[in-house]
Amino acid sequence: MESAAEAEEFLGELTEFRQGIEPTIAALAAMKATKSDVASIYSAYVAMVEADDTKSSLEADLRFHESIIDATHNIVYSALKPAFVTLLRSAFCDGLRLHK
Repeated sequence: MESAAEAEEFLGELTEFRQGIEPTIAALAAMKATKSDVASIYSAYVAMVEADDTKSSLEADLRFHESIIDATHNIVYSALKPAFVTLLRSAFCDGLRLHK
């Protein structure tokens, strides 16, 4: 089991990673997204807004990020999607544990 300090460090490093990669992914998605991609992103966004429990919120947030990655139509980012989603899920769960 990791300590609170290790979880804090991980969250900090994940934040650095996200700050480096998410703007690039979002920009590429904005340039390449199809109407279907935009609909998927919007649907996931609505699900996030309407989520009434932690599990639903997390799943909608992950779908939102996955939809944006899919909208890049970039095979490298698509290949990284499972790892990115795992990192986000871990960060979300670590964040919940730290703020209890």
